[in-house]
Amino acid sequence: MIGFFEVVDRATTGPSCSEKDYDLRVFAKKLLEVVKEYDIRYDPDNPIPSDDSLADEVFKAAMSFYVEVGTYCLDTERIIKFTEEEIKDALKAAKASVPFGGGRETKNFVSRTPESKVPPWCSVGPGGIAVSSDEIFSSLMQSYVQLIPLADSVCTACLTSVDGKPIRINTPLEIEGAIRNVNLAKEALRRAGRPNLPIVNGVATAVSAEAAIAGGSLLEPSDSFEIGSIAEMKIDYNLMNKVVYALSTNGKILAGCGPLLGGYCGGPEGLAVATTAYTFHALLVQRGAIYHPYPVHYRFLCNSERQLLWACSLSYQAISRNSKMPVLVLGYAASGPTEKTAFYETAATTLANVVSGASIEVQGLAREKTDHLSPLEAKLATEIAYSVLGMKRDDANNVVKRLLPLYEDKLDKPSLGKKYQECFDMNTKTPREEYKKLYEETTKDMEDYGILMC
Repeated sequence: MIGFFEVVDRATTGPSCSEKDYDLRVFAKKLLEVVKEYDIRYDPDNPIPSDDSLADEVFKAAMSFYVEVGTYCLDTERIIKFTEEEIKDALKAAKASVPFGGGRETKNFVSRTPESKVPPWCSVGPGGIAVSSDEIFSSLMQSYVQLIPLADSVCTACLTSVDGKPIRINTPLEIEGAIRNVNLAKEALRRAGRPNLPIVNGVATAVSAEAAIAGGSLLEPSDSFEIGSIAEMKIDYNLMNKVVYALSTNGKILAGCGPLLGGYCGGPEGLAVATTAYTFHALLVQRGAIYHPYPVHYRFLCNSERQLLWACSLSYQAISRNSKMPVLVLGYAASGPTEKTAFYETAATTLANVVSGASIEVQGLAREKTDHLSPLEAKLATEIAYSVLGMKRDDANNVVKRLLPLYEDKLDKPSLGKKYQECFDMNTKTPREEYKKLYEETTKDMEDYGILMC
């Protein structure tokens, strides 16, 4: 596998191209071509496909696509390109098992395959969603860990202020916010009785590399950094600087990628290919140990929508059938806490992802709504994930087809529900009675659908 500084060099020596031309004449144009060439067709009647040959064709299409488009560097306006042989070498170098955590929490994150009986990795937490205060951050983090015994790792929230002062990027407040982010999370884990549970999204509050380094210095080797990318298929020096720091500390990298349905990826066919191709970008450019995709709908801002379910399921099948790269999928609902539709959306995405060979992270809203978080959706997801081990894709498809009508017509104007402090007791870190009853009702529904064993 080529070294990272060769990648950095190619950012200055690769083909010159304007960002607009890359978006329209390189990325979007080539994506349309490979979708047609490999005859990839969306099937709205089957949100969880089960055609192995189709999944393999998506992987081949993704390889052909990435060889042509590479990764675009915004700072140099050049394309970082790789040969097919280099991509295949990177795939061979990927590890199928990655250790996390310490002490009793030590566990390997392992890759899976479709319909696998191997338990998925279950990551829980706010996952970078904004919270308004240190108090809410701490209570929220502790409640996730206390309420979800199946959690293998946590992902932290993002602080928006320091002592009431709004955080601005590239200011001392961002540095302080990043340091506080890690310290508060570690203290919450200690109070929850699981101090060695790994943090997998590094420093959620940090945008700049400087802040990520400041907060990252407080992480353990058993934790990991999350390093994102820029849609579509782009990187910049700020993100690459984070990679250098993570690699220098032997830190594991969670490679986050958020392709957009309805943007330059086009429809579900293009999204399936692009999401698969991001695996190569994650390995070669972000240097990820774990691939962390979170595709979203351009309008609904979720991935529980029918087209998203199909594209994501197909992509994760393609990746898990043709590589060793572990995949941790971030699930987004359109509805918020205390809405039953949020539970149904969570059930659909969890089921689709687990039977397709992925592991799960459940976050809730992708919309910018401060404090709109709850551990109960993640708790439901982990319990479903373990209940459906070994389930056939056809059976899962039938369940999802029953779940979709329960929320599909509400995606356009979803209810955002309540804030954490409104539906949880901040002191006991437990749900208020009304919300608890709603959760219990939902688990009975999931029993009836055959995807939860209470």
